[in-house]
Amino acid sequence: MYNYDTELVRQLGTILPTYYELFLDNSITTPCLTYLEISNVPDKEADTLRYSTISYRIKLWHKDGVEVDEYIKEMDKLLYSLGFKRVSYNILWTDDLC
Repeated sequence: MYNYDTELVRQLGTILPTYYELFLDNSITTPCLTYLEISNVPDKEADTLRYSTISYRIKLWHKDGVEVDEYIKEMDKLLYSLGFKRVSYNILWTDDLC
């Protein structure tokens, strides 16, 4: 099975610093991205190959919304070029982070 994490993190890192979501602490600076593989379901098999549907949750963390639209456009372009598509978009606030 091909591990997409390495390539995804490398590519996202060209936009903003990218961290694994479960290892966050107070030392990160914003804006930044976090990622987490939330689903990896085998759905097709061939003679020697198995294909899976993989879903990642990618979050953009920031303190002000000035450049958010540009980051989102860059992320969409990059993710589509890697074969991914966005299936949802939510805005959440906690303290002073969005």
